[in-house]
This record gives sequence, C-alpha cells and structure tokens, in this order.
Amino acid sequence: MSVVIRPSRLTDSEELGSVHVAAWQAAYRGIMPDDYLDGLDPVANARRRRRNFDDPSRTGTELAAELDGRVVGFSYFGPPRDEVPDGWGELWVINLHPGVWRRGIGTRLFAAAVDGLRDAGYRHGYLWVVADNQRAVEFYRRQGWVSDGATKIDQRFGPPVTEIRCSARLTDQQ
Repeated sequence: MSVVIRPSRLTDSEELGSVHVAAWQAAYRGIMPDDYLDGLDPVANARRRRRNFDDPSRTGTELAAELDGRVVGFSYFGPPRDEVPDGWGELWVINLHPGVWRRGIGTRLFAAAVDGLRDAGYRHGYLWVVADNQRAVEFYRRQGWVSDGATKIDQRFGPPVTEIRCSARLTDQQ
C-alpha cells in the first residue's frame, strides 16, 4: 500500500468530487435525510472544485491523499472562519472514501493537515464535527482533539445539523 499526502491539483477535481460525495453518503446516512444525501452529485461537486481552484480569495490549503496513485481523501485547512483568539487555525474538512476507512490513511492525512496549521504559525487548532457522527468524533478524540464545549447549528449544506467544536494545542507554547 503506497500512500502519498500532497497538495491537491486541479486535475484531481473529479476524484475529489467523488470522494467527497461517497464520504458524506456513508458518514451521514441516518443523520441527514436520505433524499438529501442521494441528491449529492459528484459531477457538480467536481465542477465547483474546478471553478474555485484558482479563486484568488481562496485562503486555505487542500491536501489530497493518494493510495496507489488514486485520490482517496482530502483535507482543507487554514485561517479560522469564526471569532477565535489569535493563534488559532481551523481544519475545515477531512474526508476519506469509505472504502479506505480504518486503514491509517485518515490519520496520516489528519497529521499532515495539523503540520500545515503548525507550519503556518497557528498554536491552536479547531474543527467542527457533526455531533451525531460518533465515528468522526471518536477519530478526532484519538488524535487528541476533544470537544471544548462550543456548539452551533450548521445550515450551510441543507438540513440543519448540530456541530461540536473540537480543539487542541498544536505547539508547546501558549
């Protein structure tokens, strides 16, 4: 098994779109309505990715996880989108194709994103996770990122979901 974590490329758009949809359909089945999940379109997702790839207002970094030359996951991280103290960066998303869950690829992708936040000078990191997605909540907990008590209702993707914020210190310095 050859895994490579690297910056995403425009040519990854179709694979990333398919990974994104497959990950959501598997992770959120039973949490979000089936009709919403079944309506997710990997072609439209890929088209949006291509359109946004060279957007000059894009401030984050996207990494792709390749397994034997095929894109199977991605993460996106960067400046916080919320009111947080100085020195905090955000892991905006991490998704893996469900066919490769529990093979260590997500852990490697997560670690690369955390390294990216640290390299960008962030001392703390945070992310939002759907509260009912216990598999993801447990994954982050195993990485040392735990709920810090903040919650929100997210309505960006259709049906509203409750999210919890998980965070961790990225450096030994306060």
